Amino acid sequence: AVLHLLDLGHRRIAYVGCPDRPRSNARRLQGYTEALATQGLLPPPGLVLEQSGIGDDLSRGQAGLASLLAITDPPTAVLCYNDLTAIGALLEARQRGLRVAADLSIVGFDDVREAALVAPSLTTVRQPRREMGRRAAAMLLAVLRGENVSDEVIAPELVIRESSAPPSVR
Repeated sequence: AVLHLLDLGHRRIAYVGCPDRPRSNARRLQGYTEALATQGLLPPPGLVLEQSGIGDDLSRGQAGLASLLAITDPPTAVLCYNDLTAIGALLEARQRGLRVAADLSIVGFDDVREAALVAPSLTTVRQPRREMGRRAAAMLLAVLRGENVSDEVIAPELVIRESSAPPSVR
């Protein structure tokens, strides 16, 4: 997702994380940081938000975008921990009169059904749920047989929709 935003020309890309889910959040933040590094970039100061105790994911997205827009040099794109956080950011952008994609790109993670139904539709990272379930079942059976198992990483797929575009000239 970050490589997609970089390819579009974004350089001030924010990350709105979810420290309440430390393991998956750490992996997504690592992917964000590694993708920026491919272009010789570090996470821009103040553009990595990991707010806990916000409430639900929609509220996290709204509060996160509000915080990002309050800084002197706000981001041109935001990667959110999941799609519901991204939808919260979409709602906040709309309330502030921003045009998502034209003024600010927003990308989510998971490809929940609602990602395709919001306006604009959400660019997101699709996780292969069926394959994840198949592998989880195989791991469970292995554990029941007394075998050792380890984490597996399954490659996701970027689904490009309407919420991402090249940055506007400021």
